[in-house]
Amino acid sequence: MDRRPGHHFLVVSAVVLVLMTVITPAAYLLLSVLLRGAALPDGWFFLLTRYAPYALTLAALLAYTRYAEPEILRGFGCAVRGGLAGNTARMLLAGLLAGLLMNLFCVGAAVLHGELLIVYSGFDAPYLLAALALTGVQAGAEELVFRGFAFAALRERYGTRRAAAFSAVLFAALHALNPGVTVAGVLLLLLWGLAMCAASCEYRSLWLVCGMHTAWNYTQSFLFGLPNSGVAAPSSLFRMTAAADGPFYSTGFGLEGGAAAIAVFAALLGFCLLRGAGRRQSGDN
Repeated sequence: MDRRPGHHFLVVSAVVLVLMTVITPAAYLLLSVLLRGAALPDGWFFLLTRYAPYALTLAALLAYTRYAEPEILRGFGCAVRGGLAGNTARMLLAGLLAGLLMNLFCVGAAVLHGELLIVYSGFDAPYLLAALALTGVQAGAEELVFRGFAFAALRERYGTRRAAAFSAVLFAALHALNPGVTVAGVLLLLLWGLAMCAASCEYRSLWLVCGMHTAWNYTQSFLFGLPNSGVAAPSSLFRMTAAADGPFYSTGFGLEGGAAAIAVFAALLGFCLLRGAGRRQSGDN
């Protein structure tokens, strides 16, 4: 295993903390100040101040990995140019479809159980397209920070299982600071981290998990107007008119505090682990 100091858990954690708790909030505050007098609609102000800052996070990650971890940086790119074998447009689209279906399942469960009432709000094509692009930036940045960088670096030093556990704990700890978090929400965050590590390993694709993360966040935030990690977008295709706490929905933390979300990420984790075990038994590497 690689014993480079930069792959130690404390060093990796420090880099992640700087990216997520210093650079991202700084960009958020700067954009909030710059756009405060722009008379933007609430939806656009929310989108630009909460999602666009991740472009700076991504840029900082790329700069750091180019300087300190060039091998990890190469893994971010397209498969035909030296990236992971599964970093293809097909896998990105598969991730987008999977994230969409996973979130629709959770929304459907909450609606059918009477925990959510959702009505049509209005179609704003420029806003929804911009939201999709910037959600991709936000979700992609998080996946590259936690799975592309942290998991990859820790894996070299500690092995796959411990690296997945370490990176999942990092992911959950930082997101547990979001408003309205519940015990079920923390469990979901841990499962999310483990499942995304397992999926990126099994399919050798960071683009797959970037797609899943993007579609999950976009569907609940900008299609249905539901809280994403406790924060709801003020403008969306549909909007929630009533909500109640129940097994599938948390009024504080949204779908991510419900049993359906826990079930789908547990299923994703289990599927990837079983698929990997079967592949190893058959000798297919």
